[in-house]
Amino acid sequence: MGSRAVGLEITAESIKVAELYKGGAGITLNSLASSPIPGGLMINGEIINTDEMAKSIRTILNNAGITAREVVLTLSGPGVVMREMTLPSMPVNEMREVIKSELEKNKLFVTDGFIFDYHPLSDISKKGYKKTKVLFVGISCRVLSSYLESMEKAGLTVVSIDIPPLSLAASQYTDLMRDEATASVLIDETRSYLTVVRKGKFYLFYTIDIGMKHISPASGESVQGSSDKTLQSLESEMERLIKLYEIAFGEGRITKILLAYDCARYPGLDKQIATDLGDGIEVSITDPLNMVKLSRRLKGDSGYEARVAGFAVTIGAALKAFKKGYHNMSFPYLQRYIPRPAELKKRVFATVACYLVIGLIATCVVAYTNFLHSRLQVTIKDKSAQLSIIDSKLANVKEMAIRHRDLRERLQRQAAYLAQLNSTSWTTILYKVTERIPENVWLSRFHSNDAGKVELDGASFIVDDVAGFIKQMEKGKSLAPIDLKSIKHKRFTAEASGVDFSIEGNLAVERDNTDGKEKTQ
Repeated sequence: MGSRAVGLEITAESIKVAELYKGGAGITLNSLASSPIPGGLMINGEIINTDEMAKSIRTILNNAGITAREVVLTLSGPGVVMREMTLPSMPVNEMREVIKSELEKNKLFVTDGFIFDYHPLSDISKKGYKKTKVLFVGISCRVLSSYLESMEKAGLTVVSIDIPPLSLAASQYTDLMRDEATASVLIDETRSYLTVVRKGKFYLFYTIDIGMKHISPASGESVQGSSDKTLQSLESEMERLIKLYEIAFGEGRITKILLAYDCARYPGLDKQIATDLGDGIEVSITDPLNMVKLSRRLKGDSGYEARVAGFAVTIGAALKAFKKGYHNMSFPYLQRYIPRPAELKKRVFATVACYLVIGLIATCVVAYTNFLHSRLQVTIKDKSAQLSIIDSKLANVKEMAIRHRDLRERLQRQAAYLAQLNSTSWTTILYKVTERIPENVWLSRFHSNDAGKVELDGASFIVDDVAGFIKQMEKGKSLAPIDLKSIKHKRFTAEASGVDFSIEGNLAVERDNTDGKEKTQ
């Protein structure tokens, strides 16, 4: 019994599929189908409505009578980056870290959310140093996830992920195994991919932002005789590719260019390019029918042979599913992100088992927590009762401590006062006070407390004399410092008035240098 394979290409504008059947008589092309993508399904290469995309894919497959469910998915569009990089010559397994370092250094991509893979193309010598040209492919994780999710919802199993230039190479396998170098030019809707292959080995690769929609003639009109500037730019890039190969490798000239594009949209494009390039360069349209045969059903439809060239990528992708005997350069790291049915079953089983174990553990933890909680509540009640008893005892102790502290402070003040009294000569102090009283000032009260404060109350006919009295007392240094507590106007008789005042100071005690004893100044 034979096997079937489906190549599926999703671009920003359309969906293309091709189904191949491999049996005893070789490989047969069973069906081709394409359909434009409904608006609003994709933004910047990401499928934002995977349900609608899956529905569109199922509709195309059903209408084409395609029953196979294993597909090779070809990625392209604005969400996929393909470019050639030149690296110092090194082992292939060391290139990933070097490429990642270059991406981060040049801030080209956010590598945490960006998957990339690479494949060495060819070695060159430049100024005595060996370098390696590498085909780099990168895709956003979100974009890749949207593609794989759409495939899953459409009931399809992705067996491989590929890019258009490599899928195209599989459909041109016979031509690319020639001894002479061949330039392969794939022109899709918005881009063109230019590669050089010799004896099945890739030498050069780069892309340009020129596609079918940039060429001026309307769809279906011949481009022969056209002077379209976009077409001229595309031809300039082809000439540049040919010269670059001759300079870099010196292994002969490129004498053949294989074009892959939608021939029905722009008939005569290959002849116009051949005329413009000249110089004996053969330009032809790639023919996937070199690799596959048409089924009986397709042979009966004359329009299919004209359309086959536009499906070279999807046919090549389906060919790569058979692997043996066909060009199969791919990206192993990128393939790791394909969900495998067996792995998915294991993951589901492991996930369910984990949830059961987690649920059992959670139940045991909750039961044990409730048991500990009940015991803890009983313990808290017992401790609370003990704490209330201790609190009442502590309240009594605190009250006694406060009374003891107040009593101790009072005794300390009294002891200090008595000590000060013992060292104070009040006769000397009163003498020094009275000898400094101005003529118009008299004292009515002299008071000392146990903190060493001395208060003097008096009166005067003249306010300035009170100020003079304070200054004289400060000079005497018996009381220091001196503060004026209060002063207010007072009438003594009908003809005389003055002020009542109150001052306060600390007894100043100094050490006598002769006998070491304290004495009042």
